[in-house]
Amino acid sequence: MIIKSLKTTPDAIKRTIASSHRASVAIAVTIVALMILGPTVPSMNQQTVAGQADPTQPEEEQEYVSSSQREAAQEAERAAATFASEPDESSNSVSQILDYAQFAPLTNSPGNQVKLLLNYSSLDPSMTNAPINAVMEIYAPNQTLLRTTSFPQPLLLNQSGEIQLATTFEDESLNNITAKTMLTDGEKAIPISNTLETILALGQNISDTEEDITGMN
Repeated sequence: MIIKSLKTTPDAIKRTIASSHRASVAIAVTIVALMILGPTVPSMNQQTVAGQADPTQPEEEQEYVSSSQREAAQEAERAAATFASEPDESSNSVSQILDYAQFAPLTNSPGNQVKLLLNYSSLDPSMTNAPINAVMEIYAPNQTLLRTTSFPQPLLLNQSGEIQLATTFEDESLNNITAKTMLTDGEKAIPISNTLETILALGQNISDTEEDITGMN
């Protein structure tokens, strides 16, 4: 057994030396390859820096617009376009003057009636055929609001026309009133004309009398 081991030992040593020699050759080849390729292959840090902007060069500043800002701008543009296409319902759209007014007892029924006839003219062609209404407020001498009168349904605005408003009071002790009239949009929410203030005494009929009628903007 001992003799066999002595005979095989040199073979094992030879195989070990051969394996070590091949490994050494492989390492040597790898080192040579790295020496040749090393200058042309960037390191990991170099690769990362190569993909970034040069920190020494200032970037061009660009204005950032968020999606919410873009939507707000688009909504403002749509609103402006819609506003431009809609009639301009403002206090300067229609002009009105008083044609006739009276505060007198009714002849065929009890009560005293306030009646006003208004002449109007449209100052805005885009308002033609727009729905409007007329409102008359009646005040007592102490400026207490007694009644508000208007049409139950909107009217269509013409280039010019007449509007009559009337209301009756059964209280015969009411001898003096002030009537304020204005034209409004169809919902009676937005005034579209000047305001007329007319002071009337019971039994009085007036027709565009300056001392009894005050125009208010």
